[in-house]
Amino acid sequence: MSLNQNSLVFQASGAPKLNSSSAHILKSYFVFMINNINYAVPISSVIGVYKMDRLSSLPSGPKLLKTEQKTSSAVYLLGISVICEQALPIVSFRQTGAEPIHFEKTGLVLVLENGIDRFGLLIDKAKGIYEIPIRIIDSFAKSPSATNLFPTYTAGVWEDGGAPIWFLNPEKMVWAEDSRPDSGGENNGA
Repeated sequence: MSLNQNSLVFQASGAPKLNSSSAHILKSYFVFMINNINYAVPISSVIGVYKMDRLSSLPSGPKLLKTEQKTSSAVYLLGISVICEQALPIVSFRQTGAEPIHFEKTGLVLVLENGIDRFGLLIDKAKGIYEIPIRIIDSFAKSPSATNLFPTYTAGVWEDGGAPIWFLNPEKMVWAEDSRPDSGGENNGA
């Protein structure tokens, strides 16, 4: 697959600075949509959003992301694509039970880095950067109602104008040793 088939849509280096003079300490999150559901990841884990024309290879069998001590049934490997001059695994959150199983093999890919791996997450829409008060995130983490649907969720939901945003934690998303996809080369990092 040639590199020009994937074009950059958003790059994290253009993120706005945190407003330290605010009465509330803010943290930057990148907000995106999958199946009309809002999700957010810390901007520090975002490499960029790319338009992907197609997958360059498909997995030989089911490959799952391991989340901490158990495997998440919510994250599926769709295939490999060359993005950021690297062959990256592309994953999907679409098979969670509440969402349609159908997915497109083209579209927007959010490239994330969690300190161990880089991978792409197939998304429907990039909404942009939101500055969210840290006290809101902390209150979710301490709330007894912050039971996670899947271990990849940090905790809770933030209502922004009536639209809930689910927070994801890419640092908890790592490949199980027996499920690491063959990306055709080593992860060279940034």
